[in-house]
Amino acid sequence: MIVCTYEDRPTALIGLKLLVLSLRRCVGDWPVMVFVRNIDVGEARELLGDDGVELRDANDLNSAGWNVKPAILTRMLDEGHGRVLWVDSDIVVAHDFRPLLDAHGDEVFVATQEHRWGMCPGSRLRTGKWGFEAGRELPVTVNSGVMRVSPSHRDLLDRWMELLESNEYAQMQARPWYERPAHLLSDQDVLTALLGSAEFAGVPVHLLRRGRDIAQHHGPSGFSVGERLAVLFKGTPPLVHCQGPKAWDYGPGDTLGRDKRRYYERLYLELSLYSAVAGRYRDEVGLPMDWTRPSAWPARLCHALMLGQPVLRGLPLAVFDTVVKSVRRMVGRTHWDRDGEVVAA
Repeated sequence: MIVCTYEDRPTALIGLKLLVLSLRRCVGDWPVMVFVRNIDVGEARELLGDDGVELRDANDLNSAGWNVKPAILTRMLDEGHGRVLWVDSDIVVAHDFRPLLDAHGDEVFVATQEHRWGMCPGSRLRTGKWGFEAGRELPVTVNSGVMRVSPSHRDLLDRWMELLESNEYAQMQARPWYERPAHLLSDQDVLTALLGSAEFAGVPVHLLRRGRDIAQHHGPSGFSVGERLAVLFKGTPPLVHCQGPKAWDYGPGDTLGRDKRRYYERLYLELSLYSAVAGRYRDEVGLPMDWTRPSAWPARLCHALMLGQPVLRGLPLAVFDTVVKSVRRMVGRTHWDRDGEVVAA
């Protein structure tokens, strides 16, 4: 197994460091391949160190951002790697997740479930909107933050890359996310469409379960109330994904009076499971890690009321966020209608 990841934001190098440190501690000696773009390779090397990490410049890739995934995965397969594991750079490993992969043969395409608030969940709409013949229906949207592939998935990766490089997709990616229809929102919506199509219905798929296998932190209730309560008895998810805003981009300067939205985001990120797990590496990162400790007084209060329990301390905000999102859905104030088309929110 080789692990690969990618980053093109200089401000997000701390996420790469946390991913590498947590992989080393939790899964041992798997080699890690880090692709960087618009980032000085020497600076990245100095931060990440040499222990089992290979750095490559990715400026030669045709795509950028999250769209590089199939290109990098096919490159790894072409170089002879029999199993390749993609892990997003904003994921931190809480404990050993190898049994989740070992339970499935190499012919199985492994990815994860999208967070519960993703709009128009599943493959049916996405497959249909792309004009593909349906071969099966996935009840949830695929999240591409973690993927395990083997040579048997080469055709799927090639087709995925072809669609991500198409004019239709590229034109929509130039727009803000809230102006894109659901099937063109991101790379993973295209992947979901393909996996639901007749062309790739024969590819076995296993999706790691949100909440139990991976905590999908996308807003306070991305890691939902029910998921938080369930893991109290089943153990913390081994993978923690900081989707959307990044915890290290917020701090004391984000106050209620200055920007209410950023203050709200600061609160949930300070209380997130991601920040709690990242805090285990506070002395090893070599960069400021103040964001791993609640500092805003509402965050400190929630932390105290929940006795510092990493899963529960964000529960009050998750409850509030769930109510708000549920009401918005009931009254139709969402970005997409039931057919995945953009509506006024």
